[in-house]
Parts: sequence; structure tokens; C-alpha cells
Amino acid sequence: MMPGMSTFWEGFWTNTVVYRDELNRALAIEANDVSALSSRAHDQAHAIHELQLTVAALMQVLAELGRLDPHAVQSKVEAAVAELRPPPPKPNEAHPHKTATPVFEVRCDKCGEVVPSTRTTITARGTLCDRCAA
Repeated sequence: MMPGMSTFWEGFWTNTVVYRDELNRALAIEANDVSALSSRAHDQAHAIHELQLTVAALMQVLAELGRLDPHAVQSKVEAAVAELRPPPPKPNEAHPHKTATPVFEVRCDKCGEVVPSTRTTITARGTLCDRCAA
């Protein structure tokens, strides 16, 4: 064996073992974090369900006493939820990289009519207007 080769391999394998151990520790920490988040999400889901049941019971009692109009409450809740939602993006904002499809005149290879390119279909028989392609 060449001089110095044994120390190279010893260092290589030692470093590999150290890196593997560090990786295993990091994975264990991450698994614990995921487990804790999952547990928290379950607890919150349970709390939300309890709140839903409480609100439903309160509404039922108040409606039975004539102190509450369930339809009015539903309308108010729907309006409040709608305010929380962001408005839908405009078409250009939804896909800012997309530009409008250029429209140009095309002659149908079957009937010869000139139509906008958006009203054509490219087939094995050539470019056809929508009427001929149907």
C-alpha cells in the first residue's frame, strides 16, 4: 500500500460515519417537529369542532326563544367570510407570463372561407374553420 493511503481511508470512513450520525440526528429532530405539528393540528381541529357545536347550540336556543333569526345570521356570516377572501386575480394577473393569443386571418383549406385564427382547427387535412372541422 502506498504511504499515506491508510490515513486517507481512515479519515474518509470516519468523516462518513460522522456525517451519517449528524444526518440521523437532524432527521430525528425533523420527525419530532412533524409529529408535534401533527398533534397541534389535531388539537386545533378538535377545538374548532367544539366551537362549531357551541355556536350551533347557542343559535338553536336563541332561535327557539325568538331572539335570533337564523337566516339573518347566516347572511351576516357569509358576508363576513366573503370579505376575508381575497378577490380573484384578473386574467392577466393569474398568468402574468402569458400574453394574449394573437389573432390573424386564416383561409380554411376545405371551404376557402377566411376566418379569425381563433376559430380554426389544425388537422391532418390542413387548417379548417370550426364549421368544417365539426
